[in-house]
Amino acid sequence: MKITVILACACACFCACGVETNKFDEAMAAWTRAETAVGPVRLAAPFRDGVVFAKDKPIRVFGTCASDGVTVEVSLAGKSASAKTANGRWLVELPPMPAGGPHVLRVCAGRRGFEVKDVRVGWVVVAAGQSNMAFRLKESDTPETDYADDPELRFFSLPRLERSGRWAPADGWVRAKAGEVGDWSAIGYLVGRELRRRTGEPVGVVNCNQGASIIQAWIPEKTAREPRFALKPEERHGDYTAPAYSAWNRDGVLYALDVAPFAPFAVSHVAWYQGESNTGRGEARIYAALCEALVSSWRAAFKDPELPFAMVQIADFAWRDDDAWRAVQQAQLTVPGLVKGVQTVKCSDVSDRARIHPPAKGVVARRLADAMVPRKPRPAARDADPAWKKTGPTKVMFFFDTEDFTCQESNDALRDVAKIFTEEGVVGEFNVVGYLAREIVRNRRQDVIDALKPHAIGTQTLKHSVHPTVCELTDMPDWNVAYANALRTESEGVGMLKAAFGLDHVDYAVPPGNSWSYASLYAFADMGMTFYGGGGFADYGLDDAWPKLGLVPAGDRRWGMWYCNLLQIPYSHLVTLEEFIPGPEWKAPDVDKVLDAAAKYDFTTFFMHPHIAVKEGHWDGPNYLGWNRVPYGKWIPVKDRPKADVERFYRNLREFVRRVKADKRFAVTDVVAEKAKLKARVPVRRADVPAVRKALLADFGAVDAPASWCVADLFQAAVAFLRGADVHFPGKVRGFLERPVGVDRETRVSAADLRAAARTIDLGGFVPPSIRVGDAAIGPADFLLAALEALETGAETVAVRPRDQLGSFRRCPALEHVDVKGGWCIHSPTLDGALLDERLKLQLWTLRFE
Repeated sequence: MKITVILACACACFCACGVETNKFDEAMAAWTRAETAVGPVRLAAPFRDGVVFAKDKPIRVFGTCASDGVTVEVSLAGKSASAKTANGRWLVELPPMPAGGPHVLRVCAGRRGFEVKDVRVGWVVVAAGQSNMAFRLKESDTPETDYADDPELRFFSLPRLERSGRWAPADGWVRAKAGEVGDWSAIGYLVGRELRRRTGEPVGVVNCNQGASIIQAWIPEKTAREPRFALKPEERHGDYTAPAYSAWNRDGVLYALDVAPFAPFAVSHVAWYQGESNTGRGEARIYAALCEALVSSWRAAFKDPELPFAMVQIADFAWRDDDAWRAVQQAQLTVPGLVKGVQTVKCSDVSDRARIHPPAKGVVARRLADAMVPRKPRPAARDADPAWKKTGPTKVMFFFDTEDFTCQESNDALRDVAKIFTEEGVVGEFNVVGYLAREIVRNRRQDVIDALKPHAIGTQTLKHSVHPTVCELTDMPDWNVAYANALRTESEGVGMLKAAFGLDHVDYAVPPGNSWSYASLYAFADMGMTFYGGGGFADYGLDDAWPKLGLVPAGDRRWGMWYCNLLQIPYSHLVTLEEFIPGPEWKAPDVDKVLDAAAKYDFTTFFMHPHIAVKEGHWDGPNYLGWNRVPYGKWIPVKDRPKADVERFYRNLREFVRRVKADKRFAVTDVVAEKAKLKARVPVRRADVPAVRKALLADFGAVDAPASWCVADLFQAAVAFLRGADVHFPGKVRGFLERPVGVDRETRVSAADLRAAARTIDLGGFVPPSIRVGDAAIGPADFLLAALEALETGAETVAVRPRDQLGSFRRCPALEHVDVKGGWCIHSPTLDGALLDERLKLQLWTLRFE
């Protein structure tokens, strides 16, 4: 057969070069051990349970057969094709498919058949190269708390001649488990997780690397031996002649071992990280051409002339700060200009020059993911509900992020701003960090306490910028630990506020920057808070320009978005009150334009950081940017503003407040007043089932009529009705901890089995991602719609059809693109944020509007 001939030639070549072939033969045997037999037909190693196929690319299924002329039929998701074996092998090609699953791949030969189960279609990334690609996750700077279970992220390992990993082809497609991913390729895992975060689609990472390998080993032998690539031994890097690496550092060895047998399995992208072993003094001049040969040969093998490559430029290394090393780095930058569809990403700016294996693999992985799936731009501003009509004056709140606990001048500004609003008869929202409240008490600033008492006081987390922040404390797969961390620290912060200001209750929280954590949202709600605001989930700018922060569409001018059991209060960026601070080249804001824009909204806010009235910058930058730069209490001061500018600002601020109060288009309010106006939740009754079902079938998401209900409310109601209740009173809800998975084909379920399943569902926790109904596993959206149909029609059985389980982000499109890591600059470099992003999206079922 063809593969056997190729391998025989390769082995003969290695023997001629004096290389032992036992390691190669043993590694090749791993492919055979991984094959699956269907009568005389054998499926190649990748076609095992859990296989991931590349979306939107031909699905090729192939293998070997001892006899020619045998018909092999392959079917997947209703599509089928067949081919006859010839020359000891066979290949069947199915048309491209969109991302999805689970599917079942069926292979038949004669009267015999075989099923490959739990098949997914999504992204297939080959993580290839040498030791920096083989570098394991547990060796990187990614903390173990970031390791996560994800059954939609899978890993397939190709053979290695130096076996230092845990997996071989016979292990099949390994699903990501927190206890095992530490032994995965760090870049492979982190790229896969980033793609999962950005797309929500299945990802298969193919481990294809060998430490200390030269690029010539990854190119077909015939190509690598072309005269243009000829070098003298002394011109090569020492890895070429090192006895320890002789088993693989020969032309074509690794291509024959890994690439040829795996091809033509369709691949989405190749991530390539190699080059250190080609930094001999004569290799740099041909390295770019070798990269070009690698790309073209792999594209030919995988039958994909446009197969994208994302290449990592080797990092700086203190022991090799020479011309040859830098020349290879430069060659890697030139490859995109030589070969279409290749991108090179840099890592020297995040590398540890003392180590040839830099541990900071997270940044490199995100840059590789950027090359594969660029971050989506935020959608253009639009009216989320064109039918909405404004009635009555615009509600206005004034918010103050009173976060600076490092100096007495900032406390003075906090006092003085609060006094201005008290004198003008306006209740402001002062968001106080727990540590600030503690410092105010320690410094006996009773004047500050007295100035704030007439106003609404909320929490801005316990520590604001001191690490670990609320995101860093909750960026972990274990929900119970994340929630406990959030509840413990934020309860401590609220306790400091209560003690300092004599409060019996705190009604709202405001996160620093975009320190968004699903765990802290639920913790704040469980602490009895009603509102969540600031740079949180609602934000808009002047003339509806899309802001950097916030998740409510800029055109959605309504008050009343609920998410994770909290009413979201947006910060308006129509103007920040800090814009009234004079200074060099200062230009006063156009107040008429600002107020005209604000009057279009049902609700708006104006906000500032009081310390900026007296300081020329924020306090946390020099003290806590990225990490705790100074010991607590040994703070680096920020430069003071000129006193004349401070006094002028206070006059400007007072004048603006008076303008707003005098404008009949506005009604100044506060969180206490708005909480008193909230209406009791409307219960869901069995009589509402037809209207609810109709609304969900039209647009699976929050329902506004007959009342304001989130999808989780309706899921709970459907469960209650199946249990025999006639009414469900909405309460606290939760979304998902992992992506929900629905059926992949039409499935019929009985009403009796739906009722039995309803009795097993815990309504006090997160919604299960899959629900067992009789003999079928269906998704939560499948269950909800099936339950509503059975309740409405009285049918004994109902059909469940494939559909998206999470629902539409139409009414909150920025949530689909949430990026915790990419926003607030204070975050620690070790914060990955991908899990936080994903779990924020997975709370979509808690979204509703007043």
